[in-house]
Amino acid sequence: MGRRRRRSAAVLLLYYIQVIIVGRALSVGTQTDPEVYSLCNITRTNKTNANTVFSDTGLGLVFNGRFFNDTSLFKDAWLFNNTFSCNLTEPEWMLTNESVVTPAPDIAHEASTVQTVVFVGIFGISSMVGTVGNAAVILAFCLYKKVRTTDNTFILNTSIWDLVTSAVIIPLFLSSTMTGLPNCGQACCAFIGFLSLFSMTQSLLSCALIAFNRYVHVVLSLATYKRLFGPVKAFLWVVGVWVIGTLVMLPAIVGVYGSLGWDADAKLCQMSNEPKSLLFFKNVLASLHWTTLLVISAFYARIYLHVRKSAMAIGQHLGHSPQQVSLQAVKRTKHMFYIFFTLFTLISPTIVIMQVDPHGVSTPELVFLIIAAMYYWNTAVNPIIYTWTLKEFRQGFKSLVRCRRHIIPNPPPHQPGPARTSRSPKVSQPLTVTERVQQAGPSMPLVDT
Repeated sequence: MGRRRRRSAAVLLLYYIQVIIVGRALSVGTQTDPEVYSLCNITRTNKTNANTVFSDTGLGLVFNGRFFNDTSLFKDAWLFNNTFSCNLTEPEWMLTNESVVTPAPDIAHEASTVQTVVFVGIFGISSMVGTVGNAAVILAFCLYKKVRTTDNTFILNTSIWDLVTSAVIIPLFLSSTMTGLPNCGQACCAFIGFLSLFSMTQSLLSCALIAFNRYVHVVLSLATYKRLFGPVKAFLWVVGVWVIGTLVMLPAIVGVYGSLGWDADAKLCQMSNEPKSLLFFKNVLASLHWTTLLVISAFYARIYLHVRKSAMAIGQHLGHSPQQVSLQAVKRTKHMFYIFFTLFTLISPTIVIMQVDPHGVSTPELVFLIIAAMYYWNTAVNPIIYTWTLKEFRQGFKSLVRCRRHIIPNPPPHQPGPARTSRSPKVSQPLTVTERVQQAGPSMPLVDT
């Protein structure tokens, strides 16, 4: 009898515990004040819409349509008599009424769309203008003898690589940026990256070669200029620039500073996103840029000082004719300086950002867009500068438009009609200062400028 009474008492105790658990669970829906609950087995309570889902593979909480995968909330949970019990100590996990929230308009997506359209438009126009302009420069040089001078040989080298950038590199850059994928295989992508960086080195070195040519022509003697420059020698100078550009790219080709290929961060074929690739930009390309800038600035500063000294000599000695002949070369040197100044103004911000913030952490995206546009717009601006400053290119472009095989000469200036004869005796007019300058001394022979 004692054992039966003990069993009956144990059964009654178990039923009593179950009644307490069920009652406690049913009373949760009527709670209004935040408090700590020790037991929970909630599927749907009064005036609430909260679901608790427990899967066999893990715990995933669905609360008003949102997922929470933090299993640390259920560290003190246990299973008792087919009832999941847990100890929640966060008063924030209250059961709240379901509310419908209207999503806000996706302003970021609209801004991104506008930015993409502007991005494609700017680079597309740059590609078209650069392709047409540089192709016209190359055709004018090949077709017209008047354009084929020593200086223009160096301009031809710049135009060839600007054409490669505007006709090939920029379209592929737009395609890879829009799709986020490389345009071709690994070897082809590495070759595209080589062309992109090699064209930059050619622009810098060609400007340095033009500055050296102007320095020799203006400052040094005519014999020195003829000894250093000529049609064949100008071509050899261009070949030397190609060799120097290849040597500059050699660390990237052999893999000393990164490697050429797909950059997954920038979404373009240039240098791969290896850590050493940043060293190539900072130690090689940036050094080439600033060294070239200093050398060219030194050449043009020396030319300026020489021209200023010559101008003072002209003011003191009107009959010094060699200084008069060099004025045409000085004018052309000034036009070449415009090309140099435009190039370094457009590409220097890219070099600065590449050194200061190579990972693009602190630079806004809009600033990156403007700097990239300035860098690639250099290929489109150069033909415009040639047309504006150089007379032979301007005449060559007019002949190309009119499909002429020879350059159209400028119309001769208007000649006044013969003066009426006068019966008065002829009186010789005194020589003016200009006539005296032209008559003084033998003139310097013209050379190819």
